[in-house]
Amino acid sequence: MKVAYVFATNMASTFKLATMILPQLEQGIHGVEVVGMMFFDDNIFCLRTGDPIG
Repeated sequence: MKVAYVFATNMASTFKLATMILPQLEQGIHGVEVVGMMFFDDNIFCLRTGDPIG
């Protein structure tokens, strides 16, 4: 199954991405193919290279 995530609430990228989605993707246990991520959040700095979240 393919999914696209929409992060639309305050701090969604920080919480959901860092604590749920990324750890599963890194371990190869996410269960679905992620084809996209859309951010409507004011905290997209977590996507910087070297940032502990992303």
